[in-house]
Amino acid sequence: MLFRELKREEDMEISRLDGYDDGLEEGLRRGRASAILELAKAMKSNGRPIAQIAADTGLTVEEIESL
Repeated sequence: MLFRELKREEDMEISRLDGYDDGLEEGLRRGRASAILELAKAMKSNGRPIAQIAADTGLTVEEIESL
């Protein structure tokens, strides 16, 4: 028989070895970072003080000023 059904543990191990989890984690991290930048940009355009945006988002004042 050429093919057989993989057990869940085998499938998870293959995915891990293929870097699936690392790629997924990296994609989620980038998505969160992008969402935070978009939120900060909106807050800045609505006149919110930069110091408050920094406190709320965790971004630096320099990052916010460059938006």
